Amino acid sequence: SILSVALADKDASFRRLAETSLLDLAGRSPAAAADAVRLALWSTDGMARRTAVGLLDQIAVRAPAEAATVLAQIASDERAPEEARVSALSFLRRTNSISEELRPMLEKAVMPDASPRLRTAALPLYARLIDPTKVAELAAAATKGPPAGRATGAALWSVVAIKQPDLATKPLKVFLYDPSPEVRVEAAHGYGYLKREGPELARKTLLDPNQDVQTAGLDSALRLAIAQPVVLAEMLGKVISNVRPGLRRHIVEGLGEIGIIKPAAVMPALVRAFKNGDPATRTSCARALCVVAVKSPAAASPYLRLAARDTNREVRTEAASCLGSLTEGDPKGAAKMAVELTSSDEASVRAAAAVSLG
Repeated sequence: SILSVALADKDASFRRLAETSLLDLAGRSPAAAADAVRLALWSTDGMARRTAVGLLDQIAVRAPAEAATVLAQIASDERAPEEARVSALSFLRRTNSISEELRPMLEKAVMPDASPRLRTAALPLYARLIDPTKVAELAAAATKGPPAGRATGAALWSVVAIKQPDLATKPLKVFLYDPSPEVRVEAAHGYGYLKREGPELARKTLLDPNQDVQTAGLDSALRLAIAQPVVLAEMLGKVISNVRPGLRRHIVEGLGEIGIIKPAAVMPALVRAFKNGDPATRTSCARALCVVAVKSPAAASPYLRLAARDTNREVRTEAASCLGSLTEGDPKGAAKMAVELTSSDEASVRAAAAVSLG
């Protein structure tokens, strides 16, 4: 495709434009964007291939299920760069089901003579296709030994947790304190299937010094929130003040996702984060409140009005971008906000308000 070719262009600004266009395309059609990235993996330009792998990660984070077909093609292609295949396998783990069509590729990837990185990435997927009892046996055998082996064991116990959470709880709790970050990351993926102890284990991963462990823990927290939105929203709201600043934005965005299911559950946490947060956190809160406003405009409106008067331009811009969502739930409040925001001295705020109001 044109975008695939543009990623290898000698002009850096043109490459950046292609990256932006691909991410925009991903917002509308993740599968099409992932396919364009797949083609870029064949570029003879090393920088283009590395850029393609990075874009694949970003697309898959946004929509792993929608991009699953292309991810499976990349993972199955033995000529593709190993880094791309490992990345594709990692994101396929986030989908709800694994196609039987992948079995031949996975069986080959888990052979003893396969690449260690590829084998570690493929084993958790292969484990979903075989008898759970066999998976538990493999997991127990891999629990001890060097870090790579323990990481495989943790990944396998995470698979066991999907269908046998009680059996997997004890070993996954032990891995929480493993000295290897790779092991803790794999264990953190499994906490999302432990309904009883998962919330507390996920909370502890958010305080882990390793960023990848934190990310995996947040993914598990959001998985648990599907069935326990109130419990997880409360936990995330309390932990947000104790985590590193860079993680706060992702937690707030996670609260916004929970708010789609249960708006009332996230409002206390979002309000507290907004009132006590730095500009970046307040901006994320305004964005999350916009998500909540789609389903519950009356609940979000009072705090979006505060965001509209915030001292930070980015916060005001985010508030302006969801005026359209408030017009039905809080018409009077939305009208007052519209007057202020559409007459703002700042072009970005006026533009956001105009787009939102149509």
